[in-house]
Amino acid sequence: MRLPLNTLLLARAAPVSGQVNDTTLTLPASEPPYSQPLDPQLGSFSIEMDHWRDWAGPTVGAPNAFVNTALGQLSSRTGKPVYLRVGANSEDRATLDLDVAVMDAEFPPPTPAVPAPEASAIRIGRDFYALSANLPPGTDLHWGVNLKALNQDETRAQLAHLAETFERPELAHVHLRAVELGNEADFYAGRHGAGIYKEGWEDWDAANYTATWVRSARDALPLFDWETTTLSPGSFANLLTLSGMKWPAAACYQAGMLADPEIRAATRQFSMHTYSGAFEEGMPVHIGSLMSKQNVRGNLTVKTADVAATHAEGLEYTLSEGNSYGHHGIPGLSNGGEQTIWGVDHLLQIASLGIKRMHFHNGRGFTYNVLQPVALEGTGVDDGTGLQGAHVSALYHALLIVAEATGKGEAKVVEIPTSIDSLAAYGVYEDGKLVRLVIINSDIYVEGMGERSGTRVKIDGVRGKARRFHTPFTNATKGFTWAGQSFETPTSEPTGDVVEEPVDGSVELEATSVVLIALE
Repeated sequence: MRLPLNTLLLARAAPVSGQVNDTTLTLPASEPPYSQPLDPQLGSFSIEMDHWRDWAGPTVGAPNAFVNTALGQLSSRTGKPVYLRVGANSEDRATLDLDVAVMDAEFPPPTPAVPAPEASAIRIGRDFYALSANLPPGTDLHWGVNLKALNQDETRAQLAHLAETFERPELAHVHLRAVELGNEADFYAGRHGAGIYKEGWEDWDAANYTATWVRSARDALPLFDWETTTLSPGSFANLLTLSGMKWPAAACYQAGMLADPEIRAATRQFSMHTYSGAFEEGMPVHIGSLMSKQNVRGNLTVKTADVAATHAEGLEYTLSEGNSYGHHGIPGLSNGGEQTIWGVDHLLQIASLGIKRMHFHNGRGFTYNVLQPVALEGTGVDDGTGLQGAHVSALYHALLIVAEATGKGEAKVVEIPTSIDSLAAYGVYEDGKLVRLVIINSDIYVEGMGERSGTRVKIDGVRGKARRFHTPFTNATKGFTWAGQSFETPTSEPTGDVVEEPVDGSVELEATSVVLIALE
């Protein structure tokens, strides 16, 4: 299969300048029975609701051209639109006020620890949901409404306005795919796993959440077309304890979440959140810790029982919010080349575990953003990249790579074992045939280390064309290229020619890099 290209240049790989280690990658003789679907919307977005206008545009009919172009770069590689979830913490701080044209929001003052604080209150206006019309044709949306207020009338009003908005003709080209009732309800009472409870919430647990959710889900039933839209319960943060997740999906199923046949028929997915940890001011930065294979797998394999329980109920399992580190990311890790390496491995590991989709969380100026939708100059926020204007970030390149690895066919993915801890590999199959390989080198390379080391991967019998992700250093925050092109432009349109390298039995990867091989 040919990968997408503009002008294509064939080039011999530049040799790794430093020490090269040799290893052999042994490919499966045929597609393994445990291969998993590789969904074309695997790499999706979650948007903090308080800055929704930055992403969609200020008013209906005034889209954000930069965002739409960047989304188009991704969808052109898979043939499917990008999937956006809008909500998160600020969805539970929102109230409906139809006297407001679009929205009003109140923000607490920034602090050194939280330079880009989330809104403390939002008023949803007449055209708030209607801004969805500004997105590219075919865009799928997952919208969240306020459950935390424990005000059933307010939740019902938001649901009704959401439903009415998506019946408007101007939104016919975009699709409401999921409705979320509340964000991180397991944190409403405090952090249970840490033994911290808010006064008056001591009895709040998965069973109480389920009963509350079911009441509002019943209110939603007459409002939406459940042939095309699904209820999306969960969205739990799930602070891990020694005994596992405090609020597993199974606890909700056991509490009767799907007992009502109409609710079961309207529910096709359950979602959770996932972060590798949370940033606190003064936290030390350990370069390489984010992209390590142990970190990636340790944060995901704990969900395997939850995935199995959800699949047993006939539902898809999605990660509706997540990123590298909570509290908007760690400077030096979440905005650097390491984030790209982590993102590729994280996404493909998710798919190999049977998880449908991952929505990477974004706001305005968050360190871990996939892209910055508007210029940050004058906002008092600095994402640490030094890039001016709206721009793509390190994580955007991971979505590009995975989109190309997925392609436009019916793809499946498997992880291929490696003998080196810093090397990960995945095979992509179409119609039972291995068509692409993704190989990831998570070795560290920072300024001052001298020559850059690498790994030569021998793959007997493999011929094809390779594309590379390059970062100047593991902790570089700009200067990235994918297949020889830079996407760090004012429009997100790439500059430069697509560069591919011939592969015949082996490929070299420099430290902190990714190679995608299209097999002949």
